[in-house]
Amino acid sequence: IIILSFNSFDIEYDMDCNYDFLQINDGPSESSPLIGRFCGTQSPIDGRRFSSTDNQLYFLFSSDVSVVKEGIEMSWTASACGGRLNGLSGSFRYPLESDTNYTNDASCAWVITVPIDEIMMLSFTRFDIEDGGPNCTLSDFLQINDGPSASSPLIGRFCESHPPVNITSTNNQLYLWFSSDSTNVRGGFEVTYSVRDVSGCGTSRVGDSGSYRFPAFGTTYQNDLKCEWTITVPAGKTIVLSFGSFNIEGMEPYCFDSLQINDGPSES
Repeated sequence: IIILSFNSFDIEYDMDCNYDFLQINDGPSESSPLIGRFCGTQSPIDGRRFSSTDNQLYFLFSSDVSVVKEGIEMSWTASACGGRLNGLSGSFRYPLESDTNYTNDASCAWVITVPIDEIMMLSFTRFDIEDGGPNCTLSDFLQINDGPSASSPLIGRFCESHPPVNITSTNNQLYLWFSSDSTNVRGGFEVTYSVRDVSGCGTSRVGDSGSYRFPAFGTTYQNDLKCEWTITVPAGKTIVLSFGSFNIEGMEPYCFDSLQINDGPSES
């Protein structure tokens, strides 16, 4: 994989990087998973080194018709950490040797992919990463995103003071990025992943009438789920909804588990 760092970074600033920008994709082309679009004087990914998940990175620099800056200087090295994992289940550890510590200034990224239309659960059998404060931003951390890249929705950054518990994706891919600073090292982590059986968790229903039960009769729903359903009737009609049974964990005034209902086609 490629470990990338920036020695200098100065590109015209805009909050959304619409004027001048450097775009980086994790792969050989602009259609590869987006790592990010960057501008200003703060180098990408909070000034840290970061890495690809394979042997190629794609860069696109674009400038508009006004305002110029000094540009960028970057360097890269090859590394054997990180990579892509596929299948119904698996595990890996970092570093590879269980009796060694990770190194300073490390940057490693992994993408885990299970079959389309499946989701997965991550669990950690070992987690030993230097404490980086309440938000794990001060030293070493493991970042997990719900999707194929660092630009996918952030699940969280984890370290000694904020270790991960079991994590469930909402799609068939997870992105993991480990970063360490120049001081102190620890034992690292070991993670296992497996496809979750979530039959009936999320679907679309179309028709004048219907019924639905979740989970299947005689079973209970699982922990760490996020399921979304949509019901659509013909245009010009409205929906009358009733519940034959309802049993979801909660204690007034708190809903530990919840069913949210929105008047329209989406969560927004």
